[in-house]
Amino acid sequence: MRISNSSPSPAAAIEQAEPIAIPPSNLSAVVGTKLADVALTNPSGNTEGTWTWKAADSTVGDYGEQKHIATFTPTDSTNYETVEVEITINVTKAASTLVLTDRVSKTYDGAAAAEPTYTKTGSSGGVTFTWYRDSISEDNKLEAAPEAVGTYTLVFHAN
Repeated sequence: MRISNSSPSPAAAIEQAEPIAIPPSNLSAVVGTKLADVALTNPSGNTEGTWTWKAADSTVGDYGEQKHIATFTPTDSTNYETVEVEITINVTKAASTLVLTDRVSKTYDGAAAAEPTYTKTGSSGGVTFTWYRDSISEDNKLEAAPEAVGTYTLVFHAN
């Protein structure tokens, strides 16, 4: 008669590995762009897979460096886990075009010159004006629109 003392072996578990998921870098976009429109490519040397934005319908945010969460999904999702990583986007201002729609000229009447009318395309910010007596220099900068007879330079600033 043979007696054996057998007990079940403990179960062995193999967990998913963390992928090599170095996020894309040097990303840039213009203010107002949706994250979905900012392309994410998988850098060389990473585990095979794809990057997607976690909040793809959101915009990139304000001007400057902005951080957003992206998800890396490995092609081999059986053996590698999905990871989320914070990615920086350099957000730039939208280019603007300003076009004067009337001539800035007037006959002296003691009143300040009116702001000119214009059309603007591009950025969604406002427009400011700086008046200078004769030429552009800090010494010639005026605090307000001119009232006196003279020659002035007007500079537009699209924000």
